[in-house]
Amino acid sequence: MKLWTILLLSLLINSGISADNYEDILPGKRSFLMDKNHINYENNAGLGSRRYVFRDIDLWDYQLVNIYGIPFVKYNESNPLLILKNREIVYVYSADAVAHDVKWEIFAGIEESKSGKIQLSFPTGSIKVSSYLTEGSIIYDEKFLKNSVLRQPWIEGAPGKGIGESITFEAVMDRNDNPRAAANGMYLFNGFVSFDKPHLYKYNARVKQFRVEDLDTDEMWTINLIDTPNPQYYDLKGHEGHTLRLSITDVYAGTKWEDTCLNMIVMSYKM
Repeated sequence: MKLWTILLLSLLINSGISADNYEDILPGKRSFLMDKNHINYENNAGLGSRRYVFRDIDLWDYQLVNIYGIPFVKYNESNPLLILKNREIVYVYSADAVAHDVKWEIFAGIEESKSGKIQLSFPTGSIKVSSYLTEGSIIYDEKFLKNSVLRQPWIEGAPGKGIGESITFEAVMDRNDNPRAAANGMYLFNGFVSFDKPHLYKYNARVKQFRVEDLDTDEMWTINLIDTPNPQYYDLKGHEGHTLRLSITDVYAGTKWEDTCLNMIVMSYKM
């Protein structure tokens, strides 16, 4: 069955989308605007995404669709967009780029009003997981939590739903040319995210709740995740630079498999 034959089963109404204008993580290079009627992407510097340059787009009256929980924008049957966003950050993927074997985002940015107030990077300190899944030559371990490549989540490898499995990492990031600067927040991206196989998000389990332990202070608390692949922010003030352990305490069950997936972790520093 072709991907778009199931769209009518999962159309979302655009009226709930407010206007968000994002600037490239490298300021002044690229921009991405999205409101309920209009999407505009400008690549002013001609920057590419790992060997591929995605050109400007200007779309009106696009369709926002949800396929197995994954948010797509339909504007061209052969080149839809996959957009992971909240009101602060966005990651945009293109089917055309994927067709050129580019699985990274074509654009990653910070909302214009937050420009200069938020810095982002993947975790730069040590990161370890208690278990991971291996399928053939693919090892779904901690390295996949530190990149934005599609179809590369961390997948725990324990029997059952992964309750008690954990990620241990340092709350540090690459900031102001300091590769181990303290981070005071993090964005978690849930689930298995794939462009051509969106069903893998629902087929596999997703994290519903983590127990967080600060191994430097022995403090402990819980965080709850919504069942969405979009970025979810969690404040780490008071725990900057500390070693943290996230342990799975509850999951959203997969419809086919019990394996629990987390797409990626992005550390942040808010001014």
